[in-house]
Amino acid sequence: MLAAQLAFAHQVRGLRAAIEEMPYPLSDRALKFLAFGDDQFLFRGIARWLQDVGDGGGRLRPLRDYDYGRVVGWLEILDRLDGESDYGYSLAAHYFGAVTEDKKVKIIAEYLRGAAMARPARRWPWLVWAATHVRHPVT
Repeated sequence: MLAAQLAFAHQVRGLRAAIEEMPYPLSDRALKFLAFGDDQFLFRGIARWLQDVGDGGGRLRPLRDYDYGRVVGWLEILDRLDGESDYGYSLAAHYFGAVTEDKKVKIIAEYLRGAAMARPARRWPWLVWAATHVRHPVT
């Protein structure tokens, strides 16, 4: 049995399970197809996937290597699937916004600013996050 495991490990050692690049966001038509009429199920699936997108197979992809334009595209999909949830904003601020590269923090801050300005009475904490992180970047 040990010999079979070693042979198998030798055969698959070159396979890479983690993604090499953040995929482009899906079209509305593709999302509608994948939802099967249940937007909440799709919202939860995409949210979970987005949180773990660069990790897999024992390999980790640093946040600094992500295309943040595509990340924002996926976050906007979460907004469209569930406009009442703060999960996407929390993921943007506390996960993707934790990167130390000012340019990428600014992209997340612009996304959060736009979302907050659409409903300022409800989303003002994200506006505060955007303002403080652009003025005082995390180093």
